[in-house]
Amino acid sequence: MADFGFNEHHQNEIINYMRFARSKRLLRLKTIDSCFEELKDSRLVEETFTVDEVREMLDGLQMVVRGEVEMELINTAHTNVLLLRQLFSQAEKFYLRLQSDISELENRELLEQVAEFEKTDFKTTNKMNLETSKPKLAPLNEGGVSELLNKKVGPQPDAFYIHQQDPDIVLSGCMWVHSCSGGENGRSSATHSTQ
Repeated sequence: MADFGFNEHHQNEIINYMRFARSKRLLRLKTIDSCFEELKDSRLVEETFTVDEVREMLDGLQMVVRGEVEMELINTAHTNVLLLRQLFSQAEKFYLRLQSDISELENRELLEQVAEFEKTDFKTTNKMNLETSKPKLAPLNEGGVSELLNKKVGPQPDAFYIHQQDPDIVLSGCMWVHSCSGGENGRSSATHSTQ
């Protein structure tokens, strides 16, 4: 069992991404298979071929397969950039700066853990998710309550500091922001409720 140290929500996000990546991978593999089938059906009609004819067929097949693989690699890179964009946008809303260690992307041990996760946990979790799929609340989009709160109250460094120290105090930090916007000694009551 591969343990990435994520909470259940983030583990499910990884599973969703892996499903997406696997479906794209299977689609590309089917396209490559069809390239070979097309060559067999259209060009392999004679019983004997000259060396030049075989070379020409293989060169044509190489170009098609190379184009498909290159397109998939480009799409994968662009998809990963879009995923990073989503994560960074969410982090920036809370004034966070995320960092990545590019060298970890080629860490064989970690890659093997991901492969093991895909083989074992991903499949069992996939079955469990199909059986117990419950409707989930969608995150608030732009223009929702969180944006209205940010416009009305603005960034609160103390609430952010509390959030960094203990993620379970997010609700209390939000109550502090709410209490502060209402007047009276909201800060002291929220600080008291977080301890």
